[in-house]
Amino acid sequence: MKKNLLVAALFSLFGLAAFAQSNNQTVYLKNGSVVTGFVLEEIPGKTIKMKTKDGNIFVYNMEDVERITHEERSASAVSAENGHKGLDFGIDMGCHIGTKGGGTSPFVGLTLGKRFTKNFYWGIGAGVNIPTGDGYVQVPITTEFRAYFPLEKTKITPYMQVSTGFVYNTAGDEEFGKGRYRVTVKKSNFVPIQILPSVMIPLSGKVDFNLGVGYTHYVAVGGDAKSSGAVTIAAKFGFHKGLTKRTPRPKAPIRDRGFSLTIEQQDVSPWNFDKDGKYSAMGGAIVLGYKWNKNISFGLGYAGSYFTDLQKEEKYRVYEDLKEPIYSEYEYSKEFWGAQHKVFLRGEYRLNDNKFSPLASLDLGCRLYADHSYSGYPGYYGEDIEDLCPKSSFFVTPAIGASLRTTNNSYLTLKVGYELASAFKEQTMEEKYWYETYEYVFKKNSTSGLFLSLGWTHTFKLGSKLFK
Repeated sequence: MKKNLLVAALFSLFGLAAFAQSNNQTVYLKNGSVVTGFVLEEIPGKTIKMKTKDGNIFVYNMEDVERITHEERSASAVSAENGHKGLDFGIDMGCHIGTKGGGTSPFVGLTLGKRFTKNFYWGIGAGVNIPTGDGYVQVPITTEFRAYFPLEKTKITPYMQVSTGFVYNTAGDEEFGKGRYRVTVKKSNFVPIQILPSVMIPLSGKVDFNLGVGYTHYVAVGGDAKSSGAVTIAAKFGFHKGLTKRTPRPKAPIRDRGFSLTIEQQDVSPWNFDKDGKYSAMGGAIVLGYKWNKNISFGLGYAGSYFTDLQKEEKYRVYEDLKEPIYSEYEYSKEFWGAQHKVFLRGEYRLNDNKFSPLASLDLGCRLYADHSYSGYPGYYGEDIEDLCPKSSFFVTPAIGASLRTTNNSYLTLKVGYELASAFKEQTMEEKYWYETYEYVFKKNSTSGLFLSLGWTHTFKLGSKLFK
C-alpha cells in the first residue's frame, strides 16, 4: 500500500513538473508586445490568462494574439543577460566646461564599436565641438575603451570609459600688425585624454541610454596654445542587436494616453558661429506633457540655453560746431552673449503610433534674458542687457520631423524647424554739450533662426485612465 502511494506521489510530482514546464509559454501579441510566463487558464478561441515571473496576471483576447510558443531558458541564456555582445552604434551629445575660465563647448558625435565580452568594449568615434564664445569649431577623432561592471540586482550597469585621439582645429593661423610689427599666432591642435565614469540604462533589448560625468585633458600639439582641461558631461544613445540567446521579456502594452516626459537637446542656428554676428543659441529642454490619443499630445516645457555672437552695430556722429553741419562719423560693433530661459506650451501631432512616424510640432512661449557679457569683458561698457534687448520676448517654433520607437512607450524624435522671435528694434540716442553733440544709432540683429532638436519621450501608465 505504501509502495503504491509512493509511486503515485512520484508520478504526481513529475506530472506537475511537466505541466509547469509545458505552461511556460511566450505569447506574441499583434501590437508588438511579448509576454512570457505560466498559462493559468485558456479558453480556446476566446481568452488566455497568464502569470509572469514577477507575479503579474494578464488576460488577453485570442483575437489580439499573433502566436503562442514554448521556449526554455538555458543557463547560457540567463548569463547572456548581463550584456549584449556585438557591434554597438552610438549617438553622443554633451558639453565640455573648461576649467580656469576656459569656456564652454557643446558637442555631438557618432561612435562605432564592439562589446567583445560582457566586461570589455572598444570603439572609434568622430564628432564636432562648437564653442559658445570665442573660439573655432573643432573636429575630434577618438578611440575609446570601456570596462563594464554588471550588477546582479539591477538593470543599471556602471562602467569606466577611457578615450584618446586627436582634435583638429578648423581655424588657420592669424596675423596681426604690419611690416616688422607683424605677429603670427599659430593655431594648435590637441591630443585629448578623457576619463569618464558612466552608467548604462537599458531602454529596451536593443537600445541603451548612457550618462557620464568626467574630465578631459587637452595636450596642445604645435601652435601657441597651452594645455587645458574641461569637465565633460556626456549623454549617449546606444543601438545594438538584441541580447544573445535571450527569451523576450514581457512588454507593456502601447498606451494610447497618459502623462509623458520629454528630454531634448535644442539648437537655434547651430551653424552660425561666425564673425557675422548672427544669433545662435544652444541648450536643453524638458517637457511635461500628456498623450491625449495615438496622434495628439501637448505639454508645458522649460528650456535653458546660451546665446552667442549677437552683434550691436553702433554709429555715432560728433558735431564739433553746433552752428555748422560739420561732424565726424564713427562706426564700430559690439558682440554680446549670455543665458536665456524659455517657458513654452507645446502641441505635437504624430501621423501614427507605429515604430516610425512623421510628426509636426508647435512651441509657443516667452524668452527671459539673464546673465550676459560684452566682447569677453562683462560690464566693460557699463550697459545692461536691457539697453540692447528687452527683458523678455515672445517666440513661436513650428517644426517637422520623425519619431523612432525604442520601446512600446518611448521613442526618439528628430525635428527641424524655424524659431521666430521678437527682433531687436533700432533706436537712437542724442547727447548735447555746449561744444559738441553726440548722436548714437543702434542697429540690432534678428533673434530668429533655424531650429534643430534631438529628444527622447516616454509615456507613463499614470493618467492613462483620465478623460475616459
